[in-house]
Amino acid sequence: MDVENRLIIALKSGDEFAFKTIYDKYSNKIFDCSFFLLKDKDWSADIVQEVFIKLWNYRTNLSPDSNLWSFLYVLTKRLCFNRLKEIQRDHSSFDRILKSSTLVTDSSHDILVAKDLAFHLQKALDQLSDRQREIFELSRFEGLSHQEIAQRLEISPNTVKNHMVSALKLVRKYVLHVNCLVLLSIIDIL
Repeated sequence: MDVENRLIIALKSGDEFAFKTIYDKYSNKIFDCSFFLLKDKDWSADIVQEVFIKLWNYRTNLSPDSNLWSFLYVLTKRLCFNRLKEIQRDHSSFDRILKSSTLVTDSSHDILVAKDLAFHLQKALDQLSDRQREIFELSRFEGLSHQEIAQRLEISPNTVKNHMVSALKLVRKYVLHVNCLVLLSIIDIL
């Protein structure tokens, strides 16, 4: 059993030292990932805190042989995309991200990529039925399992699975149509 497996076991039992060790090991990576997408230090710091709150709340469900970084990475991306969706709806926030982007980097390419990804993600989600979008967002943005979604929506896990399969096909078709392959890798649907 390696060090990370032991940390997960300790975390599952509520060991705060294990939690702090995990935080120290991964918080900078989570910040960097968030900052790449959001281009704002305050929002990225918020994402780091949200990720670790969710990790603490979810700790009892972790498998000792989980890949902790993969779990944290996917959670980080989902929280960032939730934030990007909020930003897209709020013009003052969108202006803030553009201003921050120009202050942090000379590359307008990074700004355009972040804006383009948020736009195309929303367009892809607009292709889904209300139920498919709800299930997709619960899975991809909130990190819920099919079983958890089924319980929350009071439907069968097979219904959740069927909606996810259909949603992923539609999103993949849209993304491939607009040639936004980066989005496919970010929301893990390839």
